[in-house]
Order: sequence, then C-alpha cells, then structure tokens
Amino acid sequence: MTEGVTVRAVNRGLWRELKVTAVKEGITLGEAVNLAIQKWLHEQKEAQAGNKHKSFWSLRPFKFEGADKEKLSTLVDETLYG
Repeated sequence: MTEGVTVRAVNRGLWRELKVTAVKEGITLGEAVNLAIQKWLHEQKEAQAGNKHKSFWSLRPFKFEGADKEKLSTLVDETLYG
C-alpha cells in the first residue's frame, strides 16, 4: 500500500542527489526512498542482532603486527588462491 508522506528537515543537497541518482537508475523517487529506508532498517536490525560488520562500508583497516607482516600480501594470495 502506498501513502503520501511529508518529511521535514531533509537535507536539500542529499535530496537533490537522491533525485538525480533515481533518474539515472530509471526508478521513481518513491522507489529510491523505499530502498533507502529498507536498507537502513536492515542495517539497524543487523546491528541489534550483534552483527559486528553490518555492511562492507562498516569495515575498517587495521595494522597487522606479526612475524610475517612483511610478506602478508603473499600469504593472503596463497590462502585465497592456493
């Protein structure tokens, strides 16, 4: 069911960017807003469930400290690709 909704205090720049992106993707503004809301709600549920990494974008780099740190890239390749 669809419904008309009024939202206050929306950042104009973000709104404009959303509109442009929706047009480029060939979807309506309503569809774009629904997708954004759906994604945000999913991420909130994942966070509440204790999922440490909600999404790719939540991953952060870390400094590897170990005996093999100089050849870490080679070890990763061996692990992943054999």
